[in-house]
Amino acid sequence: MRILISENKVEKLKNLIELKGMKKAVQLMGSFNNIVKVLGYEDVEKYIYQYLADTKYPDYGWQTHEDYKDEMGIYGLIQFFINDIEGYYINDRGTLDIKPWLWDELEELFDDYNWKRIFQQWFEDNTGLEVIRVE
Repeated sequence: MRILISENKVEKLKNLIELKGMKKAVQLMGSFNNIVKVLGYEDVEKYIYQYLADTKYPDYGWQTHEDYKDEMGIYGLIQFFINDIEGYYINDRGTLDIKPWLWDELEELFDDYNWKRIFQQWFEDNTGLEVIRVE
Protein backbone atom coordinates (compact mmCIF):
# COMPACT_ATOMS: atom_id res chain seq x y z
CA MET A 1 0.00 0.00 0.00
CA ARG A 2 2.82 2.39 0.81
CA ILE A 3 4.28 2.07 -2.71
CA LEU A 4 0.93 2.90 -4.28
CA ILE A 5 0.56 6.02 -2.16
CA SER A 6 4.13 7.06 -2.91
CA GLU A 7 3.72 6.56 -6.67
CA ASN A 8 0.48 8.55 -6.56
CA LYS A 9 2.22 11.40 -4.73
CA VAL A 10 5.07 11.41 -7.26
CA GLU A 11 2.66 11.56 -10.20
CA LYS A 12 0.62 14.32 -8.58
CA LEU A 13 3.76 16.37 -7.98
CA LYS A 14 4.98 15.85 -11.54
CA ASN A 15 1.59 16.93 -12.86
CA LEU A 16 1.66 19.99 -10.63
CA ILE A 17 5.09 21.03 -11.92
CA GLU A 18 4.07 20.47 -15.54
CA LEU A 19 0.79 22.36 -15.19
CA LYS A 20 1.64 25.16 -12.78
CA GLY A 21 5.43 25.40 -13.00
CA MET A 22 8.33 24.97 -10.64
CA LYS A 23 7.77 28.16 -8.63
CA LYS A 24 4.20 27.21 -7.76
CA ALA A 25 5.25 23.65 -6.88
CA VAL A 26 7.95 24.92 -4.54
CA GLN A 27 5.47 27.26 -2.93
CA LEU A 28 2.89 24.52 -2.40
CA MET A 29 5.45 21.96 -1.19
CA GLY A 30 7.05 24.40 1.23
CA SER A 31 10.57 24.11 -0.18
CA PHE A 32 12.53 22.72 -3.07
CA ASN A 33 14.10 20.17 -0.73
CA ASN A 34 10.62 18.69 -0.19
CA ILE A 35 10.31 18.24 -3.96
CA VAL A 36 13.68 16.46 -4.01
CA LYS A 37 12.49 14.11 -1.27
CA VAL A 38 9.43 13.12 -3.30
CA LEU A 39 10.90 12.96 -6.81
CA GLY A 40 14.52 12.04 -6.25
CA TYR A 41 17.56 13.67 -7.80
CA GLU A 42 17.26 12.41 -11.38
CA ASP A 43 13.72 13.70 -11.93
CA VAL A 44 14.46 16.94 -10.11
CA GLU A 45 17.37 17.69 -12.40
CA LYS A 46 15.16 17.23 -15.45
CA TYR A 47 12.68 19.71 -13.99
CA ILE A 48 15.39 22.26 -13.19
CA TYR A 49 16.67 21.96 -16.76
CA GLN A 50 13.14 22.39 -18.08
CA TYR A 51 12.55 25.39 -15.81
CA LEU A 52 15.64 27.06 -17.25
CA ALA A 53 14.55 26.21 -20.79
CA ASP A 54 11.08 27.66 -20.20
CA THR A 55 12.04 30.82 -18.32
CA LYS A 56 15.72 31.81 -18.63
CA TYR A 57 16.36 31.66 -22.37
CA PRO A 58 17.73 34.85 -23.94
CA ASP A 59 15.52 37.49 -25.50
CA TYR A 60 14.71 36.55 -29.11
CA GLY A 61 15.75 32.92 -28.53
CA TRP A 62 18.98 31.06 -29.13
CA GLN A 63 21.31 31.53 -32.09
CA THR A 64 23.24 28.75 -33.77
CA HIS A 65 26.33 27.31 -32.13
CA GLU A 66 28.40 28.69 -35.01
CA ASP A 67 27.04 32.21 -34.42
CA TYR A 68 28.14 32.04 -30.78
CA LYS A 69 31.60 30.76 -31.70
CA ASP A 70 31.96 33.58 -34.23
CA GLU A 71 30.81 36.22 -31.71
CA MET A 72 33.20 34.88 -29.11
CA GLY A 73 36.05 35.07 -31.62
CA ILE A 74 35.23 38.68 -32.51
CA TYR A 75 34.21 40.15 -29.15
CA GLY A 76 35.57 37.74 -26.51
CA LEU A 77 32.33 38.16 -24.56
CA ILE A 78 28.68 37.36 -25.17
CA GLN A 79 25.89 38.83 -23.07
CA PHE A 80 22.47 37.21 -22.70
CA PHE A 81 19.43 39.31 -21.80
CA ILE A 82 16.19 38.11 -20.24
CA ASN A 83 13.32 40.58 -20.62
CA ASP A 84 15.81 43.33 -21.56
CA ILE A 85 17.90 42.78 -18.41
CA GLU A 86 21.33 41.18 -18.57
CA GLY A 87 20.99 37.75 -17.00
CA TYR A 88 24.33 36.11 -17.73
CA TYR A 89 27.40 36.39 -19.92
CA ILE A 90 30.35 34.29 -20.93
CA ASN A 91 33.87 35.48 -21.63
CA ASP A 92 36.65 34.00 -23.74
CA ARG A 93 38.15 32.32 -20.64
CA GLY A 94 35.03 30.16 -20.31
CA THR A 95 33.68 31.91 -17.24
CA LEU A 96 29.88 32.02 -17.20
CA ASP A 97 28.88 34.93 -14.98
CA ILE A 98 25.30 34.89 -13.71
CA LYS A 99 24.07 38.31 -12.65
CA PRO A 100 23.09 38.79 -8.99
CA TRP A 101 19.36 39.21 -9.64
CA LEU A 102 19.21 35.86 -11.46
CA TRP A 103 21.62 34.11 -9.10
CA ASP A 104 19.52 35.15 -6.10
CA GLU A 105 16.30 34.04 -7.79
CA LEU A 106 17.72 30.59 -8.56
CA GLU A 107 19.28 30.23 -5.09
CA GLU A 108 15.96 31.09 -3.47
CA LEU A 109 13.97 28.76 -5.69
CA PHE A 110 16.30 25.74 -5.55
CA ASP A 111 17.51 26.07 -1.95
CA ASP A 112 20.97 24.54 -1.53
CA TYR A 113 20.60 22.21 -4.52
CA ASN A 114 23.49 22.42 -7.03
CA TRP A 115 21.55 24.17 -9.80
CA LYS A 116 24.79 25.72 -11.16
CA ARG A 117 25.89 22.42 -12.70
CA ILE A 118 22.53 22.07 -14.45
CA PHE A 119 22.63 25.72 -15.58
CA GLN A 120 26.08 25.07 -17.04
CA GLN A 121 24.88 21.99 -18.96
CA TRP A 122 21.78 23.83 -20.21
CA PHE A 123 23.92 26.77 -21.37
CA GLU A 124 26.47 24.54 -23.12
CA ASP A 125 23.70 22.55 -24.84
CA ASN A 126 22.13 25.73 -26.21
CA THR A 127 25.28 27.63 -27.22
CA GLY A 128 27.86 24.98 -28.02
CA LEU A 129 30.33 26.97 -25.90
CA GLU A 130 32.41 25.31 -23.20
CA VAL A 131 32.01 26.63 -19.69
CA ILE A 132 35.01 26.28 -17.39
CA ARG A 133 33.51 27.96 -14.33
CA VAL A 134 30.14 29.35 -13.22
CA GLU A 135 30.22 32.47 -11.05
